[in-house]
Amino acid sequence: MATPVTLHNGILELDSFLDEAQFSKTNVSSVMKEEGLIATWSDKQNNGQYTFTPWHCTATKKLDSGHIAYTASLSQFSIDSGVDLPTLLAQDREKAQGASFAICTALQQLQNVNPSFNVCGAGGIIICNNANQTRYPTLLFLPYNSFDTFLHGSPDYFTLQAAYQHPYASGTQAINYTASTIAYQALSGELPYTNPDTYNTDVMDSNCIPLIYRINGINNALSQAIQQGLAYKPADQTLPLPLLQTELGIQKDGSIICYPRQKLLSDEVFLQQSAKACTKQKTRIKRLRFFRTYKTKLITAAVIIAIVCIASHNYIQANKNRPSSIGLSPLQVVQAYYEGINTQNAELMQAMAQGNKANTYLSSVTTLFITGKIRQAYEGIASPIPPSLWMIHGAKQEQPIFGLSGLSVNGKPLSLSDTEIPTRGNHPQPLAQPSTLTQNYSVSYYLWYTQNDHIMIQLYHDDIIVTYTHNAWHITQIDGTVKEIPVDSSFFDTVQSTLIQTHGDVQAATNVLHKLYPWFPTNQELSRYMQ
Repeated sequence: MATPVTLHNGILELDSFLDEAQFSKTNVSSVMKEEGLIATWSDKQNNGQYTFTPWHCTATKKLDSGHIAYTASLSQFSIDSGVDLPTLLAQDREKAQGASFAICTALQQLQNVNPSFNVCGAGGIIICNNANQTRYPTLLFLPYNSFDTFLHGSPDYFTLQAAYQHPYASGTQAINYTASTIAYQALSGELPYTNPDTYNTDVMDSNCIPLIYRINGINNALSQAIQQGLAYKPADQTLPLPLLQTELGIQKDGSIICYPRQKLLSDEVFLQQSAKACTKQKTRIKRLRFFRTYKTKLITAAVIIAIVCIASHNYIQANKNRPSSIGLSPLQVVQAYYEGINTQNAELMQAMAQGNKANTYLSSVTTLFITGKIRQAYEGIASPIPPSLWMIHGAKQEQPIFGLSGLSVNGKPLSLSDTEIPTRGNHPQPLAQPSTLTQNYSVSYYLWYTQNDHIMIQLYHDDIIVTYTHNAWHITQIDGTVKEIPVDSSFFDTVQSTLIQTHGDVQAATNVLHKLYPWFPTNQELSRYMQ
């Protein structure tokens, strides 16, 4: 591995990989003054922290190779020598783990001190040896643009620089991404994203295996935090350093021991789970990229199918198996309407509602149904299922979701499955005409759906008017409000780890998850699918 940086006898040399003729064409004076940072550890009342001091190169030098290098004297900082992190990883894995923890500590503090600083990849972070050495070594962060420009033509550019850089984020998110990459590598021995040819799209699609599936028994909260830091939209929060220190086996005196991690599963079962996770990952990425590639064609096909559905509307109207609201009470009509949303049954929704003001959600459900059929035809992917059924199926990430949980009417929980829906062919008998022809209901529920392979949750509050028209009750107006419920990338890992911890007992896992997430289905909601 050809690193452009050397640090000996207090003198740093940054190889430009340019000869004199090439170097003369650069704007030396302006580039040389670009600042890096020296991070020095100081213990103050046992509350140690890194302090950051700007520095920059001050001269040039012709190397034996014929290249011109930038140079800087660091003797005033008591720095004698140093090595970049990738080189240290190759030389001494144990020291590299300690250095990685120190770098993550410094980057966490840098997010608060100088969040706009551009941090180089691990090849541009030097672990220094100096007279005041502690278990938190002095760290040298090279000037980003100089390091990136000089290294860019090197075959080692990816492993020294690009693999630690988020291609889309900046500021604190970019710093957290670099720290998360270093932590991931320190724990697993591998980079999270390893293919330079697909790096940008891999980051966009979160195409890396979480540490929980790489290391048997690793702390789940640490794995989730690192995974969030490696996401397409990295988390703003910093890594949980105490957990990282424990998992790396770093002691208070700076020594490192092999952390006696308690395994959650036998090695055989863990390897099976890991292989299964890798297979799921490949399936998810394949599906996501297929849909991204053929999005226009799929939308066109959806329009064509919609036209066909509209053309066949008269036939559907005449179908004797069409559901009917005749014979249902106002509350049963409301119940059946939301069952239609939950199961993407547009016919059921149409039967329970009349007028444009009542069909607020009909077009969305119809579009979802058509899109699901297209994906089933093109990719062999099953249509979306309600969240309760998704949980019973083992919360498989590749299974798309659409449906409701937590339905309540006028503040009281309401089951979706209690009402038997009559059909026109059964000739249901109408109820006697009531004295009051309208009923008002307040409905709330959580809507689940999958978007770009991410689970989305929305909380709805609907004010509904049900009117007796002709010989049956129908919903005639819906006025709703919606609120987004944040679901971070750790949710799916939490579900899977809970299922593992309860040995696949869906009911036991559901009890745990419903306490963590109030919008999670209850065992009562799951019961309709478990009979």
